Amino acid sequence: MKIISLEMLNIRSYQHQKIDFPEGSFLLSGDIGFGKSTILLAIEFALFGLGDISASSLLRRGQREGMVRLEFEINNQLFTISRSLQKKGENITQVSGYISTNGNKRDLTPTELKAEILKILGYPKELLSKQKNPIYRYTVYTPQEEMKQILLAKREERMEILRKIFGIDRYKTIRDNSDLLRLDLKRKASMFENSIKRLSEIKEEFNKTKEIVSNLTSNLKSIKNDLDELKTKENNLKVTYEKIEKEFLDYQNTIREIAVKESELNNTKESILRMELRINELLGDNKNIDIKSELASKEANFNNLLKNISKAKDQIKIINKNRIEASKLEAEIASKKIFIEKLEKDVKLKQDKMSVLKGDYSRDINAIKKEIKSLENIIENIHLRKKGINKELDSSMKMKEKYNKRILELRIESSETQGRINNLDNDLSSLNGLTGVPLCPLCKQNISEDHKNREIQRILQEKDKLQLKLMESLDLIKKLEAKIDEIESEIIEIIIKHVSVQKEKISCLQKTLEETEIYNSLLNEITQFKSEIEKSNIELSKKLDNYNALSLSIEELLPFEKEINLLEEERHNLQNGILILKEAVKINADIQDSAKKQIEIANILSHLYSKRTQLSGIEFEKKSLQESLNKLTQERIIKEREEAEKTREVKLLTERIKGLSNELNKLEKYALEKENLERISNWIDKYFIGLMETIEKEFMESLRHQFEELFSRWLENLLEGEDLNVFIDEDFTPHIRQEGFDADYDSLSGGERTSIALAYRLALNRVINNLVDEIKTQDIIILDEPTDGFSRKQLDRVRDVLDMLGMKQVIIVSHEPEIESYVDHVLKVTKRDGVSRVEGQEYIVNRKTTFSI
Repeated sequence: MKIISLEMLNIRSYQHQKIDFPEGSFLLSGDIGFGKSTILLAIEFALFGLGDISASSLLRRGQREGMVRLEFEINNQLFTISRSLQKKGENITQVSGYISTNGNKRDLTPTELKAEILKILGYPKELLSKQKNPIYRYTVYTPQEEMKQILLAKREERMEILRKIFGIDRYKTIRDNSDLLRLDLKRKASMFENSIKRLSEIKEEFNKTKEIVSNLTSNLKSIKNDLDELKTKENNLKVTYEKIEKEFLDYQNTIREIAVKESELNNTKESILRMELRINELLGDNKNIDIKSELASKEANFNNLLKNISKAKDQIKIINKNRIEASKLEAEIASKKIFIEKLEKDVKLKQDKMSVLKGDYSRDINAIKKEIKSLENIIENIHLRKKGINKELDSSMKMKEKYNKRILELRIESSETQGRINNLDNDLSSLNGLTGVPLCPLCKQNISEDHKNREIQRILQEKDKLQLKLMESLDLIKKLEAKIDEIESEIIEIIIKHVSVQKEKISCLQKTLEETEIYNSLLNEITQFKSEIEKSNIELSKKLDNYNALSLSIEELLPFEKEINLLEEERHNLQNGILILKEAVKINADIQDSAKKQIEIANILSHLYSKRTQLSGIEFEKKSLQESLNKLTQERIIKEREEAEKTREVKLLTERIKGLSNELNKLEKYALEKENLERISNWIDKYFIGLMETIEKEFMESLRHQFEELFSRWLENLLEGEDLNVFIDEDFTPHIRQEGFDADYDSLSGGERTSIALAYRLALNRVINNLVDEIKTQDIIILDEPTDGFSRKQLDRVRDVLDMLGMKQVIIVSHEPEIESYVDHVLKVTKRDGVSRVEGQEYIVNRKTTFSI
């Protein structure tokens, strides 16, 4: 991995800063508190998000948004990652960012960005859920206070930290989880204990139930045989009973039919008597006449009468129709007279209105409208200030254009003058900043103090002349602008005056147009009204002729109204006589039909009486057979109930046997599972947990030997010639011997303590890189204040340590100026007014060449 650039916006003491990182060893130089560590925190935030870094400690105070963008390269692939902070109310949160791979940009959430970075860097996936990233912290960048924490921590705390760094805490996790699994298996095995105790009693109940079912099955077979015999006897008796039942039903139907027929016979006799009385009532003294002949005669007379009535009604319809038509014509005549009177009044009113208009209205309306449109176009052109409309207006407009052109020329001259003044100010600033015998920024030659003062005096004189010229130009521009304002006022007065004249002409023309349109409209209306009056008089004359003809026709048809009343009275009398005769004819026919029906009913009754005598003994026979059938049915029901009870008992016991069988199978499985769980639990307890402890110890011992060798090598390089021996015990605690005596870490000098911390740090870096082959950060390291408390002699050894690291990119944060000579590149961090800046990136120093500013 190689870091290429870092951009920060509103991060801690930085407002906006972009830093380019070169390859090789690289120093971030600056005093304490200037913002060097902020750069390292920004790199870590860009890669892994907040983690154990609080958002409030990153976002610059007073700002609501912050951003970090990091560009880095891995295996010739270019990556850019951007993360942002946002303040809403009092809360500061990390919002979505993006990652770009060779220019292909993807927007992702903070968690998705972290997962993608872990994948790119080859870090384990399980780090996604952790706040700290131990691989990055102890291979790439370790804050100085964390390194001292490992050295000064208690044994248990140090081993816990190292287990996380080396990834060995998984062995402890495995042991803890295995112990939990062992206890869970024992708990599950004990849960099966109570269930398995019931196994013997379930087996005993199972066997007894099977025996009971066998006995019940045998008994049920005997009951079924008895039931079949009873059903056969019952079915035979039912066949005989059904036959007797049919004969009994026939007997009952015969009795009911006799009653019905006797009632019908009595009703027929009474009906004949009532009909004879009705005929006597209808005919009275004429009961001996020939009813049919009399009816035919009266119907013939009635038909003739109807014909006469129809003729009279036709004439009356004509009268009524003529009366309606006459009434309509009378109303229409009255309405038409009123309409004619109204038209004559309208004509008189229009003529009075025309007499008021005194002008000459013979001019064409379209010509007047065309003239108004022409005047409106003139007004519009005046407002648009078109040339050729008014000479006075054209003259003023031309003068205004001339002044505007001159103002534009003066503004260009002023701008050029101001530019020359600015250049002179820059030259003055450069000259005033020179000290000693510097190079002239103008001629690039060595200059003396006198030459510099003469050059400054010359520039000041030239600047005064240019400023005087600039003031004169600005004054002239103001005068010209005032003159333009006066001309604009004159133009507006000319426009108002000329437009007023044209509008007055338009007003006169519009009045003439309105009166001409009114006059022509009245003339057309009078002509139309006179035409309608003439037409209405012709229609009125025709309607009067039709009305007179209808009145004459009504007088001729009036006698038919009297005749129709006499004919209607005669028709009513004949119609009543016909109705009486028709009823008498019908009653005679009904009497004859009833007499025939009486004879038929008497014959049927005679036959029914004979049949009733034959079936009179069937009721006793049916009753005897019913009692025998009921007895058999009762016996069958008892047997069926007994069979059902036995069958239900067998079914319940069979289901119980099935349930017992399932429970037996389940308990036998429980017994087997209990045995398996106990066997696995014992294996975990006796073998697996102990094996994990042995593997962890051996692995830690291997790491300790490797770590001790690397730690001793780095420390020897840093403390060459010092009488100081250090070894690492099984708890990774450094033990110090100085001049043959045990020494405490706190009793060492500042440089010795820093050397031990740095050696410990570099050993951790190399062990972790060797342990995890997949990580892509093996060729970069960041050292935060690695020389704190170093003597001059120890500082000289840092050069050898940097060479021995053999990494493509080494970033050192330090305020020691001596480090500048040991690295390939230097970048200075400054701070002014609470804002940190990385200055002079264009002068990044390559210390392998001689260069001075």
